[in-house]
Amino acid sequence: MEIPTAAKTLLEHKGREVWTIAPDVTVYEAIKTMSEKMSERCQSSKAPNSSA
Repeated sequence: MEIPTAAKTLLEHKGREVWTIAPDVTVYEAIKTMSEKMSERCQSSKAPNSSA
């Protein structure tokens, strides 16, 4: 299956990680969870390389 260029570029930049929430979660809770996950991702990408 060939992915159109725009979608392929988006997925390469975004990554393939998917987060899910329960159907009864409020929008506020979903946004909070997304914010926490994005913060974790940013912090881990800024972590010093320990394989020196």
